[in-house]
Amino acid sequence: MKQRHSLVVRVITACLMLSIGAPAFAGDLTDSAARAASSLAEQQRSAGKRVGASFSQARPNASGSDENPYFIASIALMGAGGLVAIYGLTHETGIECTGSGLSVACSTTKSTGTAIAGVAIAGVGAFLFYRGEQQKKSSPEIVAGPHGITLRQHLRW
Repeated sequence: MKQRHSLVVRVITACLMLSIGAPAFAGDLTDSAARAASSLAEQQRSAGKRVGASFSQARPNASGSDENPYFIASIALMGAGGLVAIYGLTHETGIECTGSGLSVACSTTKSTGTAIAGVAIAGVGAFLFYRGEQQKKSSPEIVAGPHGITLRQHLRW
């Protein structure tokens, strides 16, 4: 029992250390922001020169892109929910004994409420991922063409 508990504590500690230490390797924030702004400005200038260029192509995070808007949040919720569910299934909360006299049977109890909460959190993450996949192409898109500016809308049933 102590080995499982210490293993869970070590895994959680390692995850926290890695997540807290990752920003230390990010480098200088102002230099990174300046490089990103200059590359975005260059993309917008080159997209503006082409005839028939879409405004959504000039912006990497445009509403009409092929990216799921809830991708990071949904993956984080599914991962956290999985960890909580595993913790609830492996964490022993007590001992339950049944029987009387010389015939006594004892077993450990698990934290089923925590496991159910973990599955629910992972389910919310899966629902967010599903909704993001449905919504990633549903936003209107403004397109500049040789005959003027048009508005495109994708409809899904």
